[in-house]
Amino acid sequence: MRKQLFRAPVALAALVAATSCAHGQRQDTAPQQPIAQQQQQPAAQQSATQPQIQNPTAIAQPGASPPVARPLADRCVDLLNGRSPPGEDVVALRASCEALVRRGGVDGVEAGLASSTPPQGASAQTGFTQAGSELSGRDSRKVGMGHTARGPVNNTLLTNPLGWFSGLGVNLAYMRPFPWDHASWVAGARYSRTKASNGEVSAFGIGAGADLFIFGHNNEGVRIGPRLDLAFGRETIQGSTDFARLGAAAELGYNFIASNGVTGSVGGGYGGRIAGDSQDEDFASYTGGEDGPYLKLGLGYSW
Repeated sequence: MRKQLFRAPVALAALVAATSCAHGQRQDTAPQQPIAQQQQQPAAQQSATQPQIQNPTAIAQPGASPPVARPLADRCVDLLNGRSPPGEDVVALRASCEALVRRGGVDGVEAGLASSTPPQGASAQTGFTQAGSELSGRDSRKVGMGHTARGPVNNTLLTNPLGWFSGLGVNLAYMRPFPWDHASWVAGARYSRTKASNGEVSAFGIGAGADLFIFGHNNEGVRIGPRLDLAFGRETIQGSTDFARLGAAAELGYNFIASNGVTGSVGGGYGGRIAGDSQDEDFASYTGGEDGPYLKLGLGYSW
């Protein structure tokens, strides 16, 4: 009986202790729930503020190089062609392209886009001067006198265009420097046939000479030298007559050679007939007429 009375208070105390422990655990777990909610709320806000990836292919794979941003000009070209770049804000891209076109100038040229105002073209005066410079060939490749763009001049062919219509006839002269390039030798040939009411005159001539370049070399520059001309032919005026003449002259002139090889020449001298048939005031040769001054031009090519 005593043991049962002793056990009753002990059981009652244990029941009270268990009840208090259970109440304490409820108080401890109650404030933990808001803390968990507070931890979940920033995570949700952070996920909401992060931009979503619109182009899954842009995610860098492990070991792959990062994607390279395309230039604005290329993206504008795609937009003009109706191709919307993936993952691109079309409205913002259109505004950027419009601003780029308005800027024009250097930005438009670098981006490959046309400016709203085309650049000013060359004037008519520039066109004429450019054509003249291309004909003369004077450019940066011209390294000096007696040279073309290919190197030193060794050969020059010239013709006197005025002589074709002044009695000299079809004519051609060839010049080549001596081993000492400040002097050159000259050889030429010509043919003429003149008709008259009472007959015709046919003449063939060969010429030779030498030039000393007092300023210049390789067939270009200021030159001076002697000339010889041997002519022979036939006259059918008042009968048929053969003739032969030898003329000599001293000549001073200037040769110009462009970098592209175009060559011009002007010269003059004093000469006349030193041997041969009777005088003929209308006779023309490399050394002039019978006796007196003469003037000639040359146009040709050098290489």
